[in-house]
Amino acid sequence: MNTPAQGLAADGFKAGLARLWQTRDRCPTTAPVLAVHDELVVECDVADAEMVATWLSECLVEGMRRYIRRVPIGVETTIMLDWSGTRMDSAMLRANDVTEFLEPARR
Repeated sequence: MNTPAQGLAADGFKAGLARLWQTRDRCPTTAPVLAVHDELVVECDVADAEMVATWLSECLVEGMRRYIRRVPIGVETTIMLDWSGTRMDSAMLRANDVTEFLEPARR
């Protein structure tokens, strides 16, 4: 039964969310959209995406560190252009206008 592990993961996730709230001034363009199980969806300006990914990772690891100290903690982040699932690559992150990367129907 993995109930204790799931409970610990949930506690760490909530502690990470609290840390995000406490440090929200680091990424003022970021808005939380959805938290489901162990995933968090946020929206931010494209120019801030990499900074926001780093901030999220740091806060979530810090939240879990309250409960686990000797086991490596990993956080995976994915940067997407929008809700369609289009992953952003480094060229898109550097571009001032990402509309050039959209399909014509979505411009």
